Amino acid sequence: MPLHPTTVSTLGFKGLNNVLRPEKTDITYLKKALNIDLDKVGAVSKREGYTKVDTAAFTSLWSSENDLGCYAVRNGDLVEIHDDFSYTTIRSGVGTSKLSFEEVDGIIYYVSNEVTGIIVDGVSRNWGIPKNLLAPILSITSGTLSSGTYQVSYTYVNSFGIESGTVNSSFIDVPNNSGISLYIPTHSDPSVLYARIYCSTPDGTINYYSGIGVLGANYIVASISSFSNQMRTQGLDTAPTGHIVKYYRGRLYIAQDNILWYTEPYQYQHVDMTSNFFEFPERIREVMPVEDGIWIGSDKLYYLSGEQPDEFKRTTKEHIKIVEGTSSIVSGSYVHIDNTPIGYKWLVTSDLGIFILFNQGMTINLTSQNVEIERASSGTALFLRSKGTNQYLSVLKTTGSPNNSVLGDLVESRIIRNERIFHDNINTVDSVTILHTRNGITIP
Repeated sequence: MPLHPTTVSTLGFKGLNNVLRPEKTDITYLKKALNIDLDKVGAVSKREGYTKVDTAAFTSLWSSENDLGCYAVRNGDLVEIHDDFSYTTIRSGVGTSKLSFEEVDGIIYYVSNEVTGIIVDGVSRNWGIPKNLLAPILSITSGTLSSGTYQVSYTYVNSFGIESGTVNSSFIDVPNNSGISLYIPTHSDPSVLYARIYCSTPDGTINYYSGIGVLGANYIVASISSFSNQMRTQGLDTAPTGHIVKYYRGRLYIAQDNILWYTEPYQYQHVDMTSNFFEFPERIREVMPVEDGIWIGSDKLYYLSGEQPDEFKRTTKEHIKIVEGTSSIVSGSYVHIDNTPIGYKWLVTSDLGIFILFNQGMTINLTSQNVEIERASSGTALFLRSKGTNQYLSVLKTTGSPNNSVLGDLVESRIIRNERIFHDNINTVDSVTILHTRNGITIP
């Protein structure tokens, strides 16, 4: 007569283990995990469901951490989503590319491969003014300038105080006791209100602020009274399009395929397109700043150590392929690991598991021992707190059906009896009695 299988009781589970064979797996691990949560003590509870509130096509869902609103792309339009799930369209026709958002000092900056923009008080605006490509046409008029060769340029300023860059200055030889006249063209952007005119000293190479010019009218440089306000936007342009935007130490960093652009310090509307960039061998999939550097996820995991671009040192930390879209920032108070740096961290999914990234260039693979994750080219992720439990959820887009990979207390579970589905939705229990068989774990 066959012996009855040994019955083993456990008060909690440690999580999922799909690495070891069933007969070699500790009884406190699950082999399958679909639609359940595990709390801090390993108790099993049913995962909460969801309700469809809108049938439209949504992408790029993002919510501010500082109560600046929740935004998404709905049927190709950028919308703000309200608490009652209604929405307001703030920009139409942003395209099909995924938007990336970043907030700095009460302003939300967004980019995609097709558009850029900012959101202020729920209103979408242009992200800066494209640099002026028109060199001014100069002529001699009356004034008090001394003789010499002068160079003159102008920029545009909008109603929000943002100034454009400019490409070229024009040169003119001025006789003694004369002035310089130039015409200020109008601008296609209705928010542009006026121009700032800059002029050098006689035979000088640096342009200084001269005054404000009216659009569609002439401006006269009759004298030079101050040399304290030097022009700051010579040659600077607006931020380029890209697929990622992140803030780090007074600059915005924008990933555009394999190029990482960065703005001028505290001038988020200005980029020097001739020098403000780093090039990587492969496409940049994630940009993850910490206190003392920036993690770059690509076909490898890089770390840019340093506070400013001119002092960055790039090192390769891991030979792993990061899954685009799966990074999530985590407050340092939510993660406690001995002998690791303090401060906020990043969680990100790779082809070899889920990694946690610290400052000082330190990283740990959190899933290598117990969980194998299906490889994917892209995905999305979020970090959330539910009923006192910290959860990192990463939804991966694979060649087959979507796969939900998990970290920490959040898993997916399916209870099986005799190799058949027993129950997909598990009520909260304090303990589970488990039977071991050759085919894995079953529940009597």
